[in-house]
Amino acid sequence: ENTTFTTVYTIPDTFTEIPIGKPVQNTQVYIMNHKALCGIGMVGELCTAGDGVARGYLNQKELTAQRFITNPYGKGLLYRTGDMAKWTPDGNVLYCQRADEQVKLRGYRIELGEIETALRKLDEVTDAVVVFGENEAGQTHLYAYLVNAEEQLDIMTIRQQLIPLLPTYMIPSYMMQIEAIPISPNGKLDKKVLPKIANICRAEYAAPRNENEQHLCKIYGEAVGIDRFGIDDNLFELGANSLTVMQIVGRSVSEGFQITIQNVFEHPTIRKLAEYKDKNHRYEELINKEEDIQIRELLKGNVLENDAPIKERKLGKVFLTGGTGFMGAHIISKLLEAGSDTVYCLVRCRSQEHGYERMKENLHYYFGGAYDDELAKRIIVIQGDLITSDYEEILPDDIDTIIHTAAHTKHYGFYEEFYNINVVATQKIANYAKAKGISLTYISTMSICAIMDAEVTDTSFSESEFYKKQILTDSPYALTKFLAEKAVLQAMGDGLDAIILRVGNLTNRYSDLKGAKDYRNNRFISQMKTLLKAGSFSEEVLQSTLEFSPIDEVAEGVVALTRFRAEGCNTFHLHSDEYVSFSRFMQAIKKAGVTIKNEVNLTKYIHDNTEEKIRSEIYSFLAALSYEHAVQGVHSENAFTLSYLDRIGFEFKTLNDRYIDSWVKYYQKLGYWNE
Repeated sequence: ENTTFTTVYTIPDTFTEIPIGKPVQNTQVYIMNHKALCGIGMVGELCTAGDGVARGYLNQKELTAQRFITNPYGKGLLYRTGDMAKWTPDGNVLYCQRADEQVKLRGYRIELGEIETALRKLDEVTDAVVVFGENEAGQTHLYAYLVNAEEQLDIMTIRQQLIPLLPTYMIPSYMMQIEAIPISPNGKLDKKVLPKIANICRAEYAAPRNENEQHLCKIYGEAVGIDRFGIDDNLFELGANSLTVMQIVGRSVSEGFQITIQNVFEHPTIRKLAEYKDKNHRYEELINKEEDIQIRELLKGNVLENDAPIKERKLGKVFLTGGTGFMGAHIISKLLEAGSDTVYCLVRCRSQEHGYERMKENLHYYFGGAYDDELAKRIIVIQGDLITSDYEEILPDDIDTIIHTAAHTKHYGFYEEFYNINVVATQKIANYAKAKGISLTYISTMSICAIMDAEVTDTSFSESEFYKKQILTDSPYALTKFLAEKAVLQAMGDGLDAIILRVGNLTNRYSDLKGAKDYRNNRFISQMKTLLKAGSFSEEVLQSTLEFSPIDEVAEGVVALTRFRAEGCNTFHLHSDEYVSFSRFMQAIKKAGVTIKNEVNLTKYIHDNTEEKIRSEIYSFLAALSYEHAVQGVHSENAFTLSYLDRIGFEFKTLNDRYIDSWVKYYQKLGYWNE
């Protein structure tokens, strides 16, 4: 692709790492993240231009178009190498890894090497390679090629052996035994030589037993591009992702089936789903009577009448989880403003250097270079994992405060993934804090009590309450955050010094309206968009109110409540008591010039509309609103929290017209509402 060399480097006598050097004469090197140039230390794709770059691949037009693009920074072509690299401070390029070694599938980032390692651990497999690609229906899957020169492999047995080793989403849908891994003359995997795997790994066909199952098999099969979908076929083994599930549930609901997104995740075959629905579940008791009494006793001080004196405590050295997230970044900012000595941030990373890259990239997105000088000084990256790391080994002995914000925040998915991150990790942190005598701030969510049975008359939820037989089984996020809060409360009963902060709907900053990086995955925003696309507003929607919690305000509140403590005051509802009417929201939408349809019958709209994208969005909307039985929303009471915040000098700013109008315009400028 380049005539001779692209970069050169003189290797010294002693070294810790060997960069690939600096560009040779008449050659330019760029490190890019999509279309943006990367700064020093930021990882991106290595691209090169200049006199030595070829015109393309002979007789390979598609590959040439992918790799050789118009140079946006100068004359000629720019070659995309597919290598991930970064600039070092002395101007050299350091190679990191191949771009195609990490892929994104069903919303998860996957290292293909991890799957290959798991396969090689199996006695029957002598070698393996995993690639990412599309099947004939255009759906992305993982393809595994297995080597054993001495015996024939049983692919379904291999698949079963992977279940305890890998999460479901990392188990390849397609597998094949081959004689050897094909290697190109330059020593790389030769993907072109790999045979095509035509048949997906699936159970023996079992026909539907009644008309309902027959109809569901048709819906499921069309969603994943599989003919003769059987009642024992596992939806996720056949390549379904969360978007597929939304489509299946939305279409099923529109055609009269009462199923939910979580039903499908927890019962991935139609046979298992039918067995579950036959049991007619309502809700399950999540705490016993003794636990309920103990928790009520712990929470009884969270009332307006409690005027216990408030004392300021030193933040000192803070251990923060979730520091590379939306909330985490803003808590770091507010901690440094409040005078915290050092913030130790737990980051999942390949190395500490990689951890600093992730941290810097996240902080740059929200604050530019404002905190560059604090990295490795007051912002310390700790390489580790919430569940597997030994905190005694990786953390200093003199931590004063822990703020635990990390969580699996998607509302739907496989329960075990939510449970491990949200419950097991929280139990571990609470136990560590209790053993070391460290004060813990646990970030919970108002989602732990968001809906109740339609027959319930008392739908309020205050800071002194925990379990009101709210409905949690429809969302693994809400359920596992509830169980995590329960674990913290039980540890508090055993002597843990902790507070619980239940936060609301986290939205763009109040100061400048900067929003989250991954806004497309935000449930609230996506539901608003789908409502606007459909233009179908029920009377209930028109009379509803919306809650906005600007992230900078919430982060400031987190730090303030962590600093100022009072006896018996341990649980807070950290959100404003101002709500925005849906009609006011619609005024902002119209003011921004967003196109709104005017439909009143969603079912008719779906069947009349032939545009696949529109139907897909409506199905997603219907799926998100699908519950197993009639429900109603819960009203969060937070008079105690607001009074307490007032006592420590903090007050939520008014959600004025500027904020609401600017919030709508922010996503309008991104083109989101009309995508």
